[in-house]
Amino acid sequence: MVIQFAATTSVRPSEDLDATILGLKLVNFADIHEGKLNPDFLIDIVGQIVSIGEVEILNVNKKQTKRLTMTLRDTSDVRLNCVLWGNYAESLESVATHATNATICFVLRFGKLRLYQGVWSIGNCYSSSIVMTDPDLPEINSFRNRLPKDDVTLSYTHPNQLTIVNSVSVRDDFFLHTPRRTISEILGASEVEKCVTMATIMSIDTEFGWYYMSCKVCSKKVLPLDMDLLKEQYPGRPFPKQLWKCGKCKDDVESVVPAFMQTFRVMDNIGETKFLIFDKLAMEVVNQTAAQLTESVEEIQDPDVLPLPISNICGKTYLFKLSIESSNIVFNSDVYKVTKIVTQSDMVKEFSEISGFLTTPDVKSDEKGFITPDEQVPKMLFDSGDDDNSPQSKRKSDEMIDFDDHNGEQSTSKKAANGDMKALASEQKISLKPVKKEKVDD
Repeated sequence: MVIQFAATTSVRPSEDLDATILGLKLVNFADIHEGKLNPDFLIDIVGQIVSIGEVEILNVNKKQTKRLTMTLRDTSDVRLNCVLWGNYAESLESVATHATNATICFVLRFGKLRLYQGVWSIGNCYSSSIVMTDPDLPEINSFRNRLPKDDVTLSYTHPNQLTIVNSVSVRDDFFLHTPRRTISEILGASEVEKCVTMATIMSIDTEFGWYYMSCKVCSKKVLPLDMDLLKEQYPGRPFPKQLWKCGKCKDDVESVVPAFMQTFRVMDNIGETKFLIFDKLAMEVVNQTAAQLTESVEEIQDPDVLPLPISNICGKTYLFKLSIESSNIVFNSDVYKVTKIVTQSDMVKEFSEISGFLTTPDVKSDEKGFITPDEQVPKMLFDSGDDDNSPQSKRKSDEMIDFDDHNGEQSTSKKAANGDMKALASEQKISLKPVKKEKVDD
């Protein structure tokens, strides 16, 4: 920081300097989202880092600079996006590179508020800001003690996949603002809406695999090019081992990264269906990235082989916020896109008690997470031999899911649909497809 003096500037020593002038003046995230603060003034904030991406190198004004994006939360579980540039991004690069399940408090002094597309965020202001992680200060120690006791820790988020956050906490979103539905009510919905439900993951459907390859620059889906054909067309020209076609970048790219795309077969006490979950949300459940679970880009493993961290989530009960879309209503698609997940056991238990849901028993099978018609099914599926007690589900027909980006936009098309489909649905049960399980060395 540079202080310039004019001819009329006067300077004198301060004998009674206010002790609080050098202290932190922390602001609430809710006040930021509600627009109560003047963006012309720099502010101090403290927040727990709940998600962080890797440092990106961007071209800004024909110069390369680094950028780091992360999401913070305060003691009321209100989230705020934070973007650091240049040296400030470098200062947290080790945190982003070695992201682990830890509770890290982040302090930004003299931060600059920014409003983009109606959403507030904060970042550094040129070289005037000061960043600190876990400083030993009374204000920060008090902040840490007042954080929600929900075991939320730092998680890694791939670049360009941080979602826009608002001033509504996750708890309020699930318990107050969004209607609750059972799976039976979801299947019978006649209007497009968002809702929340509690369900148990019974198995992972691998019909379309459990991941796809995405461009490292734009995070869109990429397709492999035929390298043998390229070498025939351009003899003598050097090529990398594999190139990929990116429709977004409109280029052949070499740098790609695996991204999650998983279809969960889920159930509650009165119904069963399928939930579609994409990269960021899947990382919250699996606690690893898709890249960590694949051997390498050059040796893509069999998509029918589920790594243990994925298969181990089968039998667990979570809260899901999902979208009932027109494809579910018009074409009777039984695949619903998930937009949020709550995995904290205390919130799941509270939701169960408030909503009157019964907790689904764990899957008990020699191969946990994989159910075939010959294997034992949890007791809640079949309480007796009476078919009237079995859960209803929509009729499964041949369908294909198309997706074109990491946000999980998909369309569902059916080969057959008729007016009797819902009537026939109650007479059928979903047959779960057996898949191969990753081998474990003794």
